[in-house]
Amino acid sequence: MKIYHYTCLEALVNILAKDRISLRATRYDSMNDPLDFKFAKDIIIPKLRIAIQNLNLTDDEVEYIEQYPYIVSFSKIDDDFNMWRMYKGEVALEFDVDVICDSISNNMHLAECKYVDETDIDNIFIEVFNQLAQSNKILCDAQDLIAQFKRKEYINEKEIRLYNFSYALCRTYYTGKNDCEFIECETSDLKVDVKCIRNKDLVLYQEFNLPKEAVTGITLFIHDKEHFNSVMEHLKIILNERGYNKQVIDNIKQTQTTNFNHL
Repeated sequence: MKIYHYTCLEALVNILAKDRISLRATRYDSMNDPLDFKFAKDIIIPKLRIAIQNLNLTDDEVEYIEQYPYIVSFSKIDDDFNMWRMYKGEVALEFDVDVICDSISNNMHLAECKYVDETDIDNIFIEVFNQLAQSNKILCDAQDLIAQFKRKEYINEKEIRLYNFSYALCRTYYTGKNDCEFIECETSDLKVDVKCIRNKDLVLYQEFNLPKEAVTGITLFIHDKEHFNSVMEHLKIILNERGYNKQVIDNIKQTQTTNFNHL
């Protein structure tokens, strides 16, 4: 199966690193759509707390479940008008799911979003925890629900998320720092980076690395033929210099979206 990551040309140059694919995973409360975080904080986690009351968990175990994930978003949709509009992207990178799954570590997960509304969540939690009652993985599975749940009105995105969790209280590291300054937070498990890039908001992210073989194609949201050819030729040079295989180079395509003037 193929999945697609929408991004901009500037980010693409950094993603296509010489020895790996380098994707920036954003923490839940730093994502482009703040309503994702609000949905988790105001609805999902309070209902999760109710659902786990009878599991006799310690305070530390409950806190473990409630940590926010770091997420890279993909879609099952290729070259779609609504996706270009939503992500304001110029590039859609095509990835091979099998290569991703074979390369990620045990603390990372690739899963389709579960699209729910507030009235669904109670029943979903009850069903899930009844199934997991005898499982020794229940803490991890409960965590996964935070990363996978998304509001039902976004069901047409067909989002797939690559994610993990970090347990650093990163806000203690960047107080008083200058805008646009990188800060590296060494934690007990993962490295967290911080940068002010969106309206002086602090954006927390981690670098997720995948093998170069995971990328199988590139679609450019460029409609002017001359501009497309210029970008494609420069992109081929970058891919050749960085050792990407011929399949990717031969699979650079121009968008087929026709109603682009409305973006």
